[in-house]
Amino acid sequence: MSKTDDDKIFKGLRGRQLLWLKAFLDDGNPKTFLNKTASAEAAGHKTTNRNSLSSIGHRNWKILQGRIQAWMDDMGLGEARLKGKLVELLEAKETKLIPIRGDLLEDSLHEDARIMAKSVQTKLAGKDAVEYQEEHTVLAVETEARELQRRSLDMAFKLKGLYAPDEINITGLEKLAERMARANQRVKEEE
Repeated sequence: MSKTDDDKIFKGLRGRQLLWLKAFLDDGNPKTFLNKTASAEAAGHKTTNRNSLSSIGHRNWKILQGRIQAWMDDMGLGEARLKGKLVELLEAKETKLIPIRGDLLEDSLHEDARIMAKSVQTKLAGKDAVEYQEEHTVLAVETEARELQRRSLDMAFKLKGLYAPDEINITGLEKLAERMARANQRVKEEE
């Protein structure tokens, strides 16, 4: 990112909010990069509760959303590119290597599998030193990269702010407040 891009994104910010945004956009720091909570901690917010850091990070993320979007656009991560990358990652494949004892014929394999390596081991066994061979095959199977696909979808939803906020049941808190007020009233009456 050029100096003028930096100026545009960070202009007018001061203090911990500036530190938070710099930490959040620091792609050289895997701990804070696009991590709201770790960025709040890196910005110097001191709390005894990790949830407080999470709240601070989320609040900064909401406030600075326009600047974050501008940074993403400057980095070539505009909405169209992200959608294209997301589609690409949602179709990701991986190759799993499976060692198999014995020999396999290439013709007998599924179209997503292929033989990577074969080995033959000659061993001598018993007091008569009978020679026998043991064959091993390494099979490569192409499968869906489910975990990568799930994490990619999760990250896309987070970045777009598409997760619904957690619901908080305040009915229980209201009843607790009422009980505390009644208990406080009884203590005063007893005095």
